[in-house]
Amino acid sequence: MGCRCIIFSRIVLSPTISPFGDMVRISFFAFGMPIYVGPCPDKFHLIVMWRVVVMNNGPYNWITPEPTITRTVPIKFKRLYSHNLSLPKYQTAGAAGFDLQACLIDTPRVPSLFGDDFNCDSITLHPGEKRLVHTGFAVAVADGHELQIRPRSGLALTHEIIILNSPGTIDADYRGEIIIGLKNLSTQPFLINHGMRIAQAVLAPVVRVQCIEVTELDSTTRGIGGFGSTGY
Repeated sequence: MGCRCIIFSRIVLSPTISPFGDMVRISFFAFGMPIYVGPCPDKFHLIVMWRVVVMNNGPYNWITPEPTITRTVPIKFKRLYSHNLSLPKYQTAGAAGFDLQACLIDTPRVPSLFGDDFNCDSITLHPGEKRLVHTGFAVAVADGHELQIRPRSGLALTHEIIILNSPGTIDADYRGEIIIGLKNLSTQPFLINHGMRIAQAVLAPVVRVQCIEVTELDSTTRGIGGFGSTGY
């Protein structure tokens, strides 16, 4: 029924009009992603400013594209043991952290903090118990970065499973396995299965401190106030 393209600020909008029941609907796409799907007015005025699109004679059902993170840093993963786990991956386009899975099969029998039953399909983390859990991968973090190991919010809130040294740090010069220290703060046993996502990792830049000893520090309005000095 007709199509025209509007190009502005490196955005290409392609309105495509098609019959929709008794109503004609119009769709706008930016870089292949729908940003508006709704009724087509008889007369409309389209204003594009940077990445904002406004149509008169609203209201309209705007679809906000999901955020995406385009900058990537290569990280090398070395598979340890003969497990079947996939490489860690992000669950959504805008996720800051990727998930780490529990590796419970074909892992070496090591000290007591791993428990006597860890080399199996599942382990039980009893109330108040802490133990180390394998992930089955070692990494080489890019220079100038660290890999922060954080709890998964669902496990922490729903089951009270935390990471003891949160956030843990994988340094750029560490070449050992990523091992997660978990603790069960709840009053119920928690079953950890092989392949369960038990933590998340976030890559973060690192800036080193140059320590300088002085006899005096510059003064501020706050001064030495701390531990609730600003109120609750």
